[in-house]
Amino acid sequence: MIRNLLPLLGALALASCGPSAPNPAAAPLSPPAQLPSHPPQPQAQSSQALVGTWSATVNWNLPGGIMITTSLTANGRIQSTTQNRMGMSFMLTGVYQFNPAQGTLSYKWQDFSPKQICVGGNCTPAPPPAPMGVVTTSSIRFLNPNQFVATSNDGSMTYVRTNGAGFPTP
Repeated sequence: MIRNLLPLLGALALASCGPSAPNPAAAPLSPPAQLPSHPPQPQAQSSQALVGTWSATVNWNLPGGIMITTSLTANGRIQSTTQNRMGMSFMLTGVYQFNPAQGTLSYKWQDFSPKQICVGGNCTPAPPPAPMGVVTTSSIRFLNPNQFVATSNDGSMTYVRTNGAGFPTP
């Protein structure tokens, strides 16, 4: 489930890593589109509504729950951290484009961390938690200035604007 959950963002996020409780948002998003290899320039004023830090949880009240915290900058960069309740996490970074007229968010992961998984002093290479270099697109529908729903082919997830640490802003 977590293997495809990121984002959005998240993805948005919508990336994940490994089996857990079924989640409709866990499957890959719509077919890839083309994104430039460099971050896009800031878009029209309405696209600024997405800029900031957002958080979503999946089964957070259960031992296998996760929290996704995603930040989008005005210069087209995206960073998303997925953390489980035991404190284990991974981070994805990349570029995104938001089309406010169509309500679509397209993003492409370019890097991830950690690169190794170490247990008891033994380290092994960590595979990417989401596909690198693949453009993913989801629909974005704002419920209000501090909340939106990201929808893919397989479901949706609600994100709340946060203070950067994953907690909702007042």
